[in-house]
Amino acid sequence: PDRVLTPGETVRLSASGPAGSVVQHLAVQLSSKTGNISGFSADESRLDVPLPQVQGLYGLSVTVTGETADGYSFERTFVRSVAVADIAALADNPWQLEQLVRP
Repeated sequence: PDRVLTPGETVRLSASGPAGSVVQHLAVQLSSKTGNISGFSADESRLDVPLPQVQGLYGLSVTVTGETADGYSFERTFVRSVAVADIAALADNPWQLEQLVRP
């Protein structure tokens, strides 16, 4: 995602590989500064991930496994930070945003 996400929102993730490859499994781990929150997986190339109701900065780790057109197995992991916040509430209290992103 390339934007601030809303608490409780569901994010649809999809993966694809080079031409002719097949994504066989998608696994997602969502973690906060206090530790792992949840994990999700699907034996396909799409996965809906429900976000926590609690505002904050989360780590999103996505692992994609599959097979190339030549029959070789592959696995790739992508890690990204995502912000989960109620933008309307933050508009009234900009200092709250600073509190959300503090380690």
